[in-house]
Amino acid sequence: MKRYISLIMKMLSVSAALLLLIPNCGESRETVKKDMEIAAELVQTLNEIPGLTIKVEPASIIVEPSEKNRYLITLKNPVIDIDISNFNLGIPVKDTKIPVKMKEVVYLYGPEEKYLGMISVRELFLEWEFQDFIQTAGNAKNKPGMQGMAIKLSMAKAEFKNYDISPLLHTKAKDLMELVGELLGKNQSSETTAEHITYELDFLSKEKKKISILMDIEKMESHQDALPDIFISLYKKGQALPDVSTVLKQGKALFDLEMNISSVKLSVKENENVLGSGTVDHMSVSYFLKPNETNSFFIYGFTWDMKNMKVSVPNNKEIELAGNIQQWGMKFSLENLTATFVKSYLDLAKKNYEMSPVMDKEKLKQQQMAMGLTIASEFMKSKPTIKFSISPFKHYFGELEAELNFQFLNLMAPPVGKAVVNIPKINEILTKIEEEKALSQKTREKLLKLAKEYVPVDENGNGALIFETRQDQPGTFFLNGKPIK
Repeated sequence: MKRYISLIMKMLSVSAALLLLIPNCGESRETVKKDMEIAAELVQTLNEIPGLTIKVEPASIIVEPSEKNRYLITLKNPVIDIDISNFNLGIPVKDTKIPVKMKEVVYLYGPEEKYLGMISVRELFLEWEFQDFIQTAGNAKNKPGMQGMAIKLSMAKAEFKNYDISPLLHTKAKDLMELVGELLGKNQSSETTAEHITYELDFLSKEKKKISILMDIEKMESHQDALPDIFISLYKKGQALPDVSTVLKQGKALFDLEMNISSVKLSVKENENVLGSGTVDHMSVSYFLKPNETNSFFIYGFTWDMKNMKVSVPNNKEIELAGNIQQWGMKFSLENLTATFVKSYLDLAKKNYEMSPVMDKEKLKQQQMAMGLTIASEFMKSKPTIKFSISPFKHYFGELEAELNFQFLNLMAPPVGKAVVNIPKINEILTKIEEEKALSQKTREKLLKLAKEYVPVDENGNGALIFETRQDQPGTFFLNGKPIK
């Protein structure tokens, strides 16, 4: 009897536990159902974008709740077909689908607020036969340089910080430029990190040889600030440009891009035979059009810093020596640009974009000349300064530094200023060149002759090369203080 009572009690306990679990299981099923509906809604919305098709197995979609009624939605092994013929590129293109394959892509989706953010991508790969892209009157496949042209791109990982792609949820009746403008508007400041990027371009030369250009990047980080109103107004007909003077006073950059790139490998092949290759350990690049420190003028320019560049060319040691650079830093800027000049330049770009291709050629030429004169006039009113420097430049043979500073004062005369190249310990460099067996005798003699003729050496063994133009002697160029005849 005790056994029966014990068995009944165990059965009641199990039954009670099951009864407690059943409601929870029901809620779990409802939650899963709701999550999958949310994911299906997102995929369906993205598939409504003209020229874009996403194929993904429902069972491979993962939905995780996030904050603010948002969801992390992971698509495993999706294939995204991009049909570029649906984009308004301004040129006739064929119906070309580019399949983009990925191991996974992660979105942050807020269905109530119609928000969509890009979080990350893993193992992306695409391959595109480029010769089928542009429609031509003749047969593109018979044209030199077009045969066998194909692009391959792969990327192990990309991560995006606060990258808002919500405009993709509202794409009806929008062309590509309008969509790009809205994406810029949502991401005036953005950061991206990508790892293990490979790029390959293949094509046939005139001699029917297969040429391959291959590049491999270990890591690339970028930060971008941009003023979207400028971009949108440039490409949208009938929309006026923003007030550039106000933008200047507010200290806003029209665009400011910074990139850090680690471990770059580049090679060129012909029929699988390596013609040349090169490696760079690190590069830092910036590109900008932004106000100066006092918000009174714009500055346009770029910077570049590269470390440990090595070049390899079979049977050509001279080129290998030329490409053996330990560090190379550069800065370029065009300064003192007034808001009026920048606006005039943007007006020219906008008018050129809006000009009809069927416009009378003579009338088109006259309009372009008139706009060119306006640009030149505003340029001279700015009296801009052009600056360029190389520092440092560390090479296999030695080091040098260079600095250039010129100002445009008159439209009809060269800019006024000076360029100086300093070469420390030049005698040691010349001795190294003279003793370098990898250089041909002709190359050694030419380099030594140029140095002795044009680079004066001071008592400390340092060389300097000075080029200048003077305001009181327009049209005369000076090298090391002497007029160039």
